[in-house]
Amino acid sequence: FLSPLDPLSDPATKDLYGKMLIITIPLLTFGGLALGYLIMVSRTSGESAYTARSVTPRFVVGATLAILGIFLVSVLAQFVTATDVAMVGVSLPAHAVGGPDAWPAGGGVFQVLQNGGFDPHVSEGPDNWNDGAWLSAGLLAAVLLTFVQMIAAVLGAVERLLVIIGPICLAAYALPATERVTNGWLKVLTAILVVRFAWTIAFILFSLEALPHIGPSGNPPTVGDMNALLGLAIGAAALMLGLPFVLLPAALSGRATFKLSR
Repeated sequence: FLSPLDPLSDPATKDLYGKMLIITIPLLTFGGLALGYLIMVSRTSGESAYTARSVTPRFVVGATLAILGIFLVSVLAQFVTATDVAMVGVSLPAHAVGGPDAWPAGGGVFQVLQNGGFDPHVSEGPDNWNDGAWLSAGLLAAVLLTFVQMIAAVLGAVERLLVIIGPICLAAYALPATERVTNGWLKVLTAILVVRFAWTIAFILFSLEALPHIGPSGNPPTVGDMNALLGLAIGAAALMLGLPFVLLPAALSGRATFKLSR
């Protein structure tokens, strides 16, 4: 779940986007007709003529964004995904992290959780698991990681919602009075992408610290290594759990707006 949603590869999202676009296109058509009428009947000079002509570039940009919004989101998602995969591939050995579909729950700093269990009557690994540390620290790390996965599911649902309502939100840029709708849409999308990127950095940093404690079989060679891995897993899961609550408000409270230069 380090990778954002690519709407072009999700049939349900793409289908709903198309239906929303069918609703948006007639609105843009009527808006274009009304704008053309205002330009024709307005005086060649004065405030009314300036107002009608100043809205025209905004209307063109808003209509273009509304139609091509799904491609914009897809390009951003693919860029973040490619960057995340490249960062993990360059920073960590392939055998230590597995495939991208399993990140971050599989491999790296969380390999110890993937290989172990929580039944003290069942021996795990090379007979060197500390039952007390495993049942306390291991269970805590697994619970924290479960909450991270829940947050990732919520972010994925918000991403789908942003894509579906994208045509209307992006078309709102056509009018100065509704421009804040477009800015809000862009802020939420940017905030989610920032969280995904921050998760990747945290996963890489903690996985680098965990590499010396992982044996060739993926298990910790000694009890000390296992305890160190459990501590790193708790730290990574706790940090990844807290990042959305820090980054999302910071990104949403930003004052950056989408402006069209004259």
